Amino acid sequence: MKVFLSPDEGGAFADVEKAPFPYDALPDGRRWQTRVLTLRGGKDMTTIECWLDALDLDDTGLEYEALSYCWGDAEHLTPIYCNGRRFDVTPNLKMALNNLRPEQGERRLWVDAICTNQKDKQECARQVPKMGEIYGRAAMVVVWLGEVWEAYMTAFDIFRYLAGVYDEQTAGREMKLEEMKARVVRLTMEGYPTSMSFKLAFHIVQKLEAVPYFSRMWVLQEIALAQSVTLVAGHQTLPWESFQKAMLVRALYATQDRRLRKVMFRHLDHGALKLVELRMAVAGSRQDRSILTLMNQFRGHKATEAADKVYAILDLTDTDKDDIGLRVDYSLPTAALYTDLAKGILLKASAGGLDLLSVPRVNSKLVSEMPSWVPDWSHDAEGGARPLAATVTRYGSGTFCASGRLVQGQKAMCDFIGSAGHQLLLRGYVVDRIEHPPDHVFPPALPPRPSARSSSSSSAPFQKETSPQEAIVESTSTPAPTADTKQNQDPEKEVRDTRWPEQMSTNTYPPTNEMLGISYLRTICADSFPPLLVNLDSDLYKMLFMALDHWLDQGTGYPHGMWGLLRRLEGGLPEVEFPQLRPGEGIDLCGMMDTMLGRRLMWTRDGYFGAVPAEAREGDAIVLVEGSRVPLVLRSVVKVKGSGEVYGGTDASCCWQLVGDCFMHGAMYGERWDRALCGKIVLV
Repeated sequence: MKVFLSPDEGGAFADVEKAPFPYDALPDGRRWQTRVLTLRGGKDMTTIECWLDALDLDDTGLEYEALSYCWGDAEHLTPIYCNGRRFDVTPNLKMALNNLRPEQGERRLWVDAICTNQKDKQECARQVPKMGEIYGRAAMVVVWLGEVWEAYMTAFDIFRYLAGVYDEQTAGREMKLEEMKARVVRLTMEGYPTSMSFKLAFHIVQKLEAVPYFSRMWVLQEIALAQSVTLVAGHQTLPWESFQKAMLVRALYATQDRRLRKVMFRHLDHGALKLVELRMAVAGSRQDRSILTLMNQFRGHKATEAADKVYAILDLTDTDKDDIGLRVDYSLPTAALYTDLAKGILLKASAGGLDLLSVPRVNSKLVSEMPSWVPDWSHDAEGGARPLAATVTRYGSGTFCASGRLVQGQKAMCDFIGSAGHQLLLRGYVVDRIEHPPDHVFPPALPPRPSARSSSSSSAPFQKETSPQEAIVESTSTPAPTADTKQNQDPEKEVRDTRWPEQMSTNTYPPTNEMLGISYLRTICADSFPPLLVNLDSDLYKMLFMALDHWLDQGTGYPHGMWGLLRRLEGGLPEVEFPQLRPGEGIDLCGMMDTMLGRRLMWTRDGYFGAVPAEAREGDAIVLVEGSRVPLVLRSVVKVKGSGEVYGGTDASCCWQLVGDCFMHGAMYGERWDRALCGKIVLV
């Protein structure tokens, strides 16, 4: 065993404490090596000592554990001693090493901040592609969540209990919701002489799930590829299997209990449940793991370096990195990295490759350095917006096909032109233009309730002498309140027009010749209707519409994507029946409208309504592009030398900026597609 004396024991290294740590260079040859840290045992809060050895990762006899953690505060570093020299680490890492070391003996760990020379970008570029292998070969991945506190101890106990509930259900005993709740209420943890409420128990668990660890990019592959995982908080431990089972049980029961949904759903878009899903998907090879899918799915996760939003998923994706020209290079500017990645996806992807153009855009400094068709993945989409092209739960169809059915294996129809190759050449045509985008962003209030004067039903097509939008606005408009109506109105209770659902159920939306209210509902949920709701009679429809109205008015609907997540997790859930969806009772309105976050409702000049990005303007073009599943919103721009960009120009002569994707009800399944109308579309 190597022995290095600490300063307390007479170690003589005060003269080198402030010198840069001298790493021995790793050989750059056929046999791949990394460094492994050996942590010397010691009592709590004494000097932490360790040493590094360069070892061959191909050595089958090599045994080590890998630490997965958040770096934490990098501004205020604190010392440990490595190879007899001072080595500054973040306080969170020092606390982890203090808690993980044995009192006696040694513990062998791989810790990225120490085992890789973070100041050597070339070494980082060589080590990063092997990160998945490092964590995958570790005997155990140790997840450090932070110093222990009472809520963690309680949460770990609750997780163990819920894991037992999962085991009971999978063993053939179906536990009812009320029984499960009663058992949690009766649960008494050590140090808690009285039982806690059901709501309090889940709030405590949420505190643990909301720690920053679960929202970091690098932890995705560290957990998903690991052989075995243990959660650690202080000296408390919890096997990942128990954590996973508990998360599944919580999610399942939350779908069946209205009060629990309110407590829980607002927190389920953070990384904990997504991480459970990812690890299950990798183990079962069930999930689409293309690089575009993963970039979209985990766009909201955090990374210190913008490049790591890409590099952190390299070992998770099934996309061939060489095929899209992707390599680790920390010297490459972020704008160049994202642009090269976007070009690789567009050129090499088969049918659906243009789904990249459906990725929501953001307003950021980086956007100004890239073409409009390149997403800025360093920021989460504003308002939680998600790509319309990525969702496949559809009303009467498997997926959108606005430009006709895509042929599997067919290459995306695009090319790159211009001196730098940053202009994207597509084929398509302007099908319509935005006429009236509202000021508010989803989730919106429902359309104004109809007045008595607009109670007549009309299923006739739009007449030429009346503008299309006026025809439907007339059927859904409410006159301004008069002085008399204001005087008679109860100031503490909203006066509801009970005729409104009836009008929405009797008027017709001419582009599709269906009930106006159904068309509206299909639009605000981007056609994510459950199959049960496809063919509604008028009475059931009114129940649904009133339930939706109440949902929006009360502000209790928080779009969260829970239903789709549960469907993807269904293979790992106990053998229980999912609750039936009934109009007005137990409908997952949140999940239905998940894809509409961050979007505006709009009318088009031809009388269609739909939803567009929040940045869309009146006059923006709605364009059908060959190879794109969804319509795109484009803004014309004429490049004028020396004077920047001038908006305007004719469709045939101008270039375009990509604003985002679009839901245009009545044009999502090829109804307006005509390949003969296609011409050149140039995105800049």
